[in-house]
Amino acid sequence: MNDPESLQHDLDSLSSWSDRWLLRFNPDKYKVMHIKHEIHTSYSIKQDGKEWPLQEVSEEKDLGIVTTND
Repeated sequence: MNDPESLQHDLDSLSSWSDRWLLRFNPDKYKVMHIKHEIHTSYSIKQDGKEWPLQEVSEEKDLGIVTTND
């Protein structure tokens, strides 16, 4: 049950690091995939004074490998 809170805390820490070093991330490229759990969680990242909700996906392709939550 603490995992979602830990992940959001890590995302907030990443945002703080980004602000401190003036390195901007593209919030549109962040994605969340829930794998094999029933807990509904949503995450966001803060940047430029705004809070960006992270897109939830059930399938993602990276480096030619497709990952699904099935």
